[in-house]
Amino acid sequence: MQIRALGLEAQTIVRATAPADTDSQVVKAILEGRSIAGAFIRLRCEARVEFAWRCGKIGEAMLDAMDLYFPELR
Repeated sequence: MQIRALGLEAQTIVRATAPADTDSQVVKAILEGRSIAGAFIRLRCEARVEFAWRCGKIGEAMLDAMDLYFPELR
């Protein structure tokens, strides 16, 4: 990439570095996602009718996606 052509010659470009333990961050995110999905599924029974079915669909879709893409973290 031509940095000078972008007018960035006076700026320092810092490359993003991956955190040392990204695997544990993924596991934590999946656990948090499952907790949020559970909250949506619970709200299916508690929310007003206009929201109830949508809450259930979102919760189920979240769990399905996590099971599909991270089956080892079930």
